[in-house]
Amino acid sequence: MKRYKKYKQVNLPWLKEVPEHWEIKKVKFYFEITRGRVISKDELDENGKYPVFSSQTENNGIMGYLNTYDFDEVNCITWTTDGENAGTTFLRSGKYNCTNICGILFIKKEKIEEINLGYCNYIIGLGNKHTRRKDINGYKIMNNEMKRNIILIPPLQEQTQISNFLDWKIGEIDRLVGLEKEKLSKIKLTKNKIIDRFINLEKTKSIKLKFIGSFIKGKGISRENLDKEGEYPVILYGDIYTKYNFSFSQISNKINYDIYNMSTKISKNTLLFTTSGETREDIGKTVLYSGKDNVAIGGDILSFVVNNKEIDSKYLMYYLNSTKSLEYKYIYGRGDIIVHISEQKLKEIKIKYPNIDIQRKVVNLIDKKLSDIDKFILKTTQQINYLQELKQSLISDVVTGKIDIRDIEIPEKYRRD
Repeated sequence: MKRYKKYKQVNLPWLKEVPEHWEIKKVKFYFEITRGRVISKDELDENGKYPVFSSQTENNGIMGYLNTYDFDEVNCITWTTDGENAGTTFLRSGKYNCTNICGILFIKKEKIEEINLGYCNYIIGLGNKHTRRKDINGYKIMNNEMKRNIILIPPLQEQTQISNFLDWKIGEIDRLVGLEKEKLSKIKLTKNKIIDRFINLEKTKSIKLKFIGSFIKGKGISRENLDKEGEYPVILYGDIYTKYNFSFSQISNKINYDIYNMSTKISKNTLLFTTSGETREDIGKTVLYSGKDNVAIGGDILSFVVNNKEIDSKYLMYYLNSTKSLEYKYIYGRGDIIVHISEQKLKEIKIKYPNIDIQRKVVNLIDKKLSDIDKFILKTTQQINYLQELKQSLISDVVTGKIDIRDIEIPEKYRRD
């Protein structure tokens, strides 16, 4: 794409030049900056009609719904005030609510005819990524910081063209990302089908989990105990859901010696169970640690070591991830907001197993099938990451004037005043 003919130098940490005819203003020049009100999760109504926008970025920032609304047809920009995604912006319209941890930008009445809200959503979102400050929970960008943020202001007609162009192109990229994520979702479901296919064998014996090994519960190590300079590996309860799947040997988190010394530790071929989760489907997820080092484990994790020579640890791990075992853990999970399963209930799970040689052949077959799937998942994930990077690069190039899109013909359905 072509560039503008003339540029001028600017003194911004994240930008050195902009098109000569663009202005540079602070956010407070165009916007009233505020927040919503305190809305607790207990107030939410599952049958509510009007969204409650919070500081989260998942689900378009919707925390839940109410049957009342605070804002009626008032278009605005909201932003995420803190966390890993701090500074992420959203366009809001219609009838809605905002919580007190949701930043809100309303165009000043006297400035409505000067700026395009869609364009501002793109440029403010980009600027926030460069100006947000580091915080213990990731990043933070509060009202006073937002006021001082810089926005680039082309003529109004050009703002509208940029906004429409990006809506068009970003929409296409998001559609492709959605297709790739749909592929991922479908292929991940086949993992359990593969396990079921090879685990459900004839000529098997049956035994309860409590008769083939022993459980040990982890101790309360929190994320605050993690130490980037630490030398000792640790597995936290949340890691089992987000970092590890089936069998793993590399540990990403570390702690210092003092925390490690008083912790519960596991060694190679130890199974790990999660005993609590947000849904019944999450309960009792089972993974196998296959590394060489002794590793500390946090609370809400149950470790299990097989002491029966007729049972292969990896075969057992796959069996515990089969549909039949998952259904058992689902049935015996207890709780509404947080679901738990007890050690006593896990001990009662019945394991069906063939002789040890067949178990190992089954493990090898499952490993190979899952390896092929993992290669596909990696390739698809890389494609998603590429598209996301392309999206951010395109937004940056257009809203900072690195490329000139003024003469590009935009499809009718993306043209908005």
